[in-house]
Order: sequence, then C-alpha cells, then structure tokens
Amino acid sequence: MAINTNFERMDPEGGRVVLSRGPVDRVEVKPPAITPTRPPVQPMTPTTPIVVATPPIMPTPPVVFTPPIIPSIPFFTPQKTTTQIAQGAISLLSGANQAVVQEAVNTAKNRNVAAGSLMNYLERKVKIGEVLSELAARWSVETRQDFAEAFQMPQDKPDVMDSIVSIAILNDPDLSDELLVENMPDATEGDLLENRRIVWQYPPPGTVLQPPFLVLLAVEHRDTKRAEDVIQSIVGSLVDYQGYKLPRAAVQKLTGRPIVTAVSPALNIAALNIRPTI
Repeated sequence: MAINTNFERMDPEGGRVVLSRGPVDRVEVKPPAITPTRPPVQPMTPTTPIVVATPPIMPTPPVVFTPPIIPSIPFFTPQKTTTQIAQGAISLLSGANQAVVQEAVNTAKNRNVAAGSLMNYLERKVKIGEVLSELAARWSVETRQDFAEAFQMPQDKPDVMDSIVSIAILNDPDLSDELLVENMPDATEGDLLENRRIVWQYPPPGTVLQPPFLVLLAVEHRDTKRAEDVIQSIVGSLVDYQGYKLPRAAVQKLTGRPIVTAVSPALNIAALNIRPTI
C-alpha cells in the first residue's frame, strides 16, 4: 500500500528545501547536515603572572665553640719532707733578729713547756699541718688565734710565732729517727740477698723440722751513710741555749760571742729507735 505524504527534502547542493508529493513505498528521513562551527574565540586578555613566593634566605649563624665544662680540681700544696722542714727551721732561726728569738724562748718558758714537749703541745693546740707548712703571716685567722691563745701572746707577732715553731721542730725527740728513715735509700733485691741481717724467722730457730718444710725470714738492709750526713748537718749544728736546742748561728747572736764546740761524735745509728725495713 502506498502512502501519500508530503515531506520536505534538503537539496544537498543548493541547501534548498524541495517539497515533494507522491506515493512512496518508504520514507527515508535523513537528519539535516550539520555544519561544524568553530567555538567562539575569546579575546586575549593579559593574565596576571603567577608569582611563587619563596621564603627569604636567612643567614646561617656562625658556629660558636663552647668548651666543655671541666670540673675544678682542688689544688693541694705539696707536703714538705721532715728534712726540708728542719733545714727551714735552722735557716729561719739563724737569720732572725736576736730579740725575736729571745722572745720566742721566753714565751715557751713562760708556758712551762719543756723543749722536748713543745712539738706535742703544738699538735694538741693548733692545726699542725698548716703551722709546719706555712709561715705565720699565711695562717688562717682561726689558726693564728689558737696559737696566740696557746702561748698567751699577741696575734700581731708572726715573727715570734715562726721562731717558736722552728724551736719546736728542732727540739722534737723524734727528729733524728724521722731524718734517718727519710734519707735511707730503698734496698734492692740484691741488697736483701747479699748484704742483709735477719730480724725475724718462723719457725723460731732450734725448731725441729721434717722435710719438706718452709722457713719464713724477714731481713733488713741499711745504707746509712747518706742519712748520717743529713742528720749530722742538722742535729750536729744545734747547741743548747737556756734549755732549748738552737742553731749555732742564732746562739752566737744571742750571746754576742762565738760558740766553740768539740767535734761531734759519730752518729750512733743503733741508738735510734728505727723500725727495720722488712
């Protein structure tokens, strides 16, 4: 069956619409041709440049070296030897004014302190380590006060205080023993094997032993030549003055006349109370 219809047809060449009428077996509808159009061109407008903010470059601070904290180390005054202390006492009394030395002797006598007890008296009354290692001018206020109270004397006489200490040193009964021990050289292994003296043995001599057995010996070796010379230079230079031993030079100032003494006898080491070196 034919269908009569009116339709419009696009002329592909002229773009006109042709109306056609008549029977057709089928109707073919074509979409209209679409002419591509370009998108509208946007006008060029200046754009704001993109600025990337960068942080300011800070200068690097200089590296400051900080030294490590070192703990403080207490300073200790080296302890003087007995020989040095005794030699210093002789030098001080020999160079002191005779009036100062005489006042020191009178001060000790007024306290009824004998020459041999003077050092022990000081040890009980004052800080003996400070007194022996420093002059009175460098003592602490407390030590100077204790010394003045011990001898009932003014505190403003350091020269007299130094002379009293020097007299106590030179009159110490243990001075010779301490000088001997301090100035004896150490014995070597060869000395103890060759030149020795047995001072102790276990088992005691005469004990009957059955082999195998072990005997323990304690030996000593003494080379006293050097020690004798030191003791003689110190103790041998002292003379008696009003019950106290003073250097010969100091006594000459006090008496106003030279002191003539006989040649000192040889030092009797055996008489000294020395513990053997084992």
